[in-house]
Amino acid sequence: MALMPPQASSSPSSWPDKGHPCPTHSPQSHYVKEEEDDDESLPIPMHFERDSAESNYLFDQPAEEEDSDLALEAAQAKRKVCQAQKHLADCLLKQHKILIHISHRRAEAANQRLLLANLNVRHMHSECRRKGGITMFTIRA
Repeated sequence: MALMPPQASSSPSSWPDKGHPCPTHSPQSHYVKEEEDDDESLPIPMHFERDSAESNYLFDQPAEEEDSDLALEAAQAKRKVCQAQKHLADCLLKQHKILIHISHRRAEAANQRLLLANLNVRHMHSECRRKGGITMFTIRA
């Protein structure tokens, strides 16, 4: 048996689903031309029954593939977000290390100034003891 599209010579009113806009795509039946030994040349409706589980599998398979493709894209996007967050954390860590290094240098410079100030105080204190008091330095003009 061969699938046959409806012919223009056929009367649309004789078709069982005449109200359907496209009789060849009717969800109710497919038309198959009978063998030549029959006198009637009009196509007859032939219903194909499918197992409901099989039809659901066939129709859901592209949806499942699309869902899995979307899930893969979502996972890849999440991975990119995680990589960006890691890169940001690495940059912040580097910034903090640099700021710590700067603070350490400032602390060392302040410590050097403090040591120098302590030496100056000790020197002044020892000079005062040796001379018996604080002497004023005068500038000669």
